Amino acid sequence: MMLYIYIPVSGFPQALVAEAVGHYEAFDLFRHTTMLGIQVESCMGYTHHVSQLACDVINEKKSRVQEAVKQALPKVSDCMVYYTTEEERDPVGLNMAGLMLEMIGLYQSAARAYEMALTALADSDESDRKFWMVSTAIWEETLTAQGLVEEAMQQYSAIKEPDYFTQCGLALASLKAGKFEEAYNAYTAALHWLAPDDTQKSHILVALASLQYKFQNCEEAKKLLFQGSQLKGASVPGCLL
Repeated sequence: MMLYIYIPVSGFPQALVAEAVGHYEAFDLFRHTTMLGIQVESCMGYTHHVSQLACDVINEKKSRVQEAVKQALPKVSDCMVYYTTEEERDPVGLNMAGLMLEMIGLYQSAARAYEMALTALADSDESDRKFWMVSTAIWEETLTAQGLVEEAMQQYSAIKEPDYFTQCGLALASLKAGKFEEAYNAYTAALHWLAPDDTQKSHILVALASLQYKFQNCEEAKKLLFQGSQLKGASVPGCLL
């Protein structure tokens, strides 16, 4: 008597190949792998692909891609919640779960995922330092989005080696907390020491000009706007103001 064993064939390898060659069916193949039965590999693969499409939406504003991402977000959020229950010490997976949850407006759950990612990175080596800083920044950004601006300010201020984005995050949290002097000082520090190029400096000068206008220093606000307009890659909102 011959015994036949049925082994379900996953489309995950096919989806990976389609993604690698840029085939248009990659999205549907990744989605199909999660319908066959949720596995950690398919969860991560599908979420990674949707994250890349989300970047395309931001950078190129493709309407077709935007609709696909919008429809996929609830599913990939569920996938990453499952993934993090299986791989609860994986900081990459926890960060991706946080991003997906944040994109559908579940800020408390997203903040919890980011916090868990930071906990998982607590004993990380030097090679994980940049990733730790990114995890910290997006966690604090989520706190700000929830209106927990005081807590966000405390977390931003605790960063020993801030970069451009964390410094601007501190400025934004301070601004939302109504602490305009602290916001101005944070933006000034980002302008002089952390801004990577003239475009970012121009954006910061617009923010500083807006604060000067709030302080009723209209002449100083005009000077800052003019200064920003002279930089390469000048801020469009600054030029319109």
